[in-house]
Amino acid sequence: MRPEDRKDFTNALQVSIERISKLNQFMANFADVIRTPEPIREVSDLNIILNHVTMLMRGICESSNISLTLRLGDEPFLVNMDPQQFEQVLVNIIKNSVEAVGENGWIEVETRKQERKALFVRDNGKGISKDGQEQLFTPFYSTKKDGQGIGLTLTKEILRNHGFCFSLETVREGVTEFTIIFD
Repeated sequence: MRPEDRKDFTNALQVSIERISKLNQFMANFADVIRTPEPIREVSDLNIILNHVTMLMRGICESSNISLTLRLGDEPFLVNMDPQQFEQVLVNIIKNSVEAVGENGWIEVETRKQERKALFVRDNGKGISKDGQEQLFTPFYSTKKDGQGIGLTLTKEILRNHGFCFSLETVREGVTEFTIIFD
């Protein structure tokens, strides 16, 4: 190799190494989506799980000046679900809300028992375009620069495996809502 080509060769090698690393991460995430295990259901108090997940996510919210509010009833909110899988769903939903809000906003998590048991996660992030709405749960589709489109795909798989109805949409200007209906 000529000395004058060494810099170009080193740069090309570095780019190749980074690309292989990203491809490896992509394939690992892809394998995780494909192998979503069947839920191991047990009757669990969703309010307790929400308290744990919001404790975990509170630091991320505070570092971006995002208020994270829980609106939970006083009584247990019992749901027949796989608590570990559902915890992952909640982390994915709240993480997406944090990314949508960016900084200086709010996220609200609410459980409600009326005609049906439901969970609502609302934020005042950038919202979802009509075009994006149709693609949200498509594997590997992402609106984020470095997103891989795995989080919502995994969320969809887990919720479908549980038989829960769900939606994600901008319900009015400045408010986006992820809704899960349990029964």
